[in-house]
Amino acid sequence: MTIPGINYVTAVTILAEAVDICRYASAEKFAAAGGIIPSHRSSASTYHGGCITKQGSTRMRNAIVEAATTTARHDPRMKGIYDRMRKRSGAKKAKVAVARHMLETIWHMLTNGEEYRTQDASMTQRGYKRMERAAMAS
Repeated sequence: MTIPGINYVTAVTILAEAVDICRYASAEKFAAAGGIIPSHRSSASTYHGGCITKQGSTRMRNAIVEAATTTARHDPRMKGIYDRMRKRSGAKKAKVAVARHMLETIWHMLTNGEEYRTQDASMTQRGYKRMERAAMAS
């Protein structure tokens, strides 16, 4: 939940769909499990890039793409990725690119046991307080 845009529900969804982070040998394989990597077909010297594969967890993909909008707005690193991709490919593809980078970052965070490096502490505290209020209300 230290990444801007990842709230309690999104974090639990990603963890529940991933089951065990040790199953994935690399960050790219974790992103592939979310179905958020681009497909490609190649033969000899020709290369055809395509849309995302959508082979993987639908719930994880939906949760991370939804969170990517907020992350691109509040995190300077992800905003840079979003802006570069938006100029080149459009806003929707840029949001999916940010989501893929988020999944790769989440894999590194979970395997190394560390928090998000460029986190905004006040935004993280607001998320925790919002979660506590919701728990008290129910």
